[in-house]
Amino acid sequence: MKSFNLLNILNERNRSDVIKGNIIKYPITQYLTWIEMNFTAIPDSFIKLHDFEDNGTYYIYNFGDDLRISTTARNLTETLLRNQSVIIKNLRTDKIRLNFDMNGTYKLGIIQYAKFNINDKSDRLFVELESYFEESIDTDNILMSGIPSLKSGEYARAILAMNKTTIPDRMMVSGFCSLLVSIELKHFTQTHNLSEYLSKLSDSEIQRIHAIAEEIDKNPGGNFAVYEISKKYYISESKLQLGFRELHGSSFNSYITYKRLLKSESLLKDSNLSISEIVYTVGYTSRSYFSKIFKFQFGHTPTQFRRLYVEHLKNKCHSLLN
Repeated sequence: MKSFNLLNILNERNRSDVIKGNIIKYPITQYLTWIEMNFTAIPDSFIKLHDFEDNGTYYIYNFGDDLRISTTARNLTETLLRNQSVIIKNLRTDKIRLNFDMNGTYKLGIIQYAKFNINDKSDRLFVELESYFEESIDTDNILMSGIPSLKSGEYARAILAMNKTTIPDRMMVSGFCSLLVSIELKHFTQTHNLSEYLSKLSDSEIQRIHAIAEEIDKNPGGNFAVYEISKKYYISESKLQLGFRELHGSSFNSYITYKRLLKSESLLKDSNLSISEIVYTVGYTSRSYFSKIFKFQFGHTPTQFRRLYVEHLKNKCHSLLN
């Protein structure tokens, strides 16, 4: 197996002998870095996380093929499934490798929390995080993963879609990173400290729940009758409902409603569709019902929301011209 240095790849433009794709590093704060990996591995290879030469903590969200994470000193291996995430700590006591199989397609979002900045000043949040590890979690456990989370997937994909170089985007990325790590810690604590906690979903059922959520995300206005979806994805109705409660914290229908409202918000802002056309586009047949749930979510009816948004744009243009 060939080893390639992550730092070298970040600094080299042509790595066609090792990967086909890219690895991009985004400094967010003096202690926080977001790294995106999106590539196909040419040979069997691995990346050594400790090439960063720090005592940092890492969070990894896996969007692509299953990823094998291994430790060299303790000879541990864990497989990170698609849509699953993990926190990696204690690089001082072990070496961590991300292993890539030949022709595998990998897409990762990585958060790196550094303990020290360039002036060797320690980060207070990092110190508190280390204390939490020592007080709440077995310090020998360096790979901390919980069950796949739909909410984590939303946040991670939101970071991918951002520019990540402007101040507003970097502030949002910092907030999303904190949410991702906190969700993972909560899931891990549940499964690690509570012996009675056990997901009633198999790995294949979890992956099917993710596939259903992705279909809803792509087309929230589609027909998502529970019976039809259960039949299409070979999952029982009870497991479908359990999966959305366990992985997303909401019922199946509530998740659809949430996605439809987000889509309608976008259409009200960025399209010339009438309110009635938007109602049908996002999957509803009653304009009055749509207006009711929209107002409950946004505090305004769809008509009021669009009017306020148009007035906001006009005021913005006027201020720019003057």
